[in-house]
Amino acid sequence: MKTSFKFILVAFCLFAFTGVFAQSKIGHINSVDLLSSLNEWKTAQVDLETFAKKIQEQLKAKEKTVIDEYNVFVQKVQNGELTPKQQDEQQQYFQRKQGELEQDQAKAQQDLMKREDEVTEPVRKKVIDAIKAVAVEKGYGYIIDTSTGATLYASPDDDITAFVKAKLQ
Repeated sequence: MKTSFKFILVAFCLFAFTGVFAQSKIGHINSVDLLSSLNEWKTAQVDLETFAKKIQEQLKAKEKTVIDEYNVFVQKVQNGELTPKQQDEQQQYFQRKQGELEQDQAKAQQDLMKREDEVTEPVRKKVIDAIKAVAVEKGYGYIIDTSTGATLYASPDDDITAFVKAKLQ
């Protein structure tokens, strides 16, 4: 009796959930294609590239200064111009400079990530809002991003990319 009750309960749940999933429409979008077609996204990418180049140039300038100082130090050591104590002090100085350079690189990476969030988040929010609006208008319960590579098959009939592009124009 208990076994048949469990079987009936499991069967009921399976049929109930199957009905819920069968009623939900699933659409798809290619977010890479969509984002690359937006002028706002292109502008954000140019801004990021410019910012990254600026940071890279600053880091290279600091590194060049330290390398030039180190080359002068090596020349002085080879010429016998420094006492052992002065050499030790200079070695410690260059170790500190190396640590500073590593910290500067880590900070630059953080600054770049922060800048990326700042310039892309408004575009991403706008795109997500447009996707949600199209999904509601077209009656989709789920939207899958086909650009991630996890989708094995997506019917062209359920591609909402064009609708979202139109919504964003």
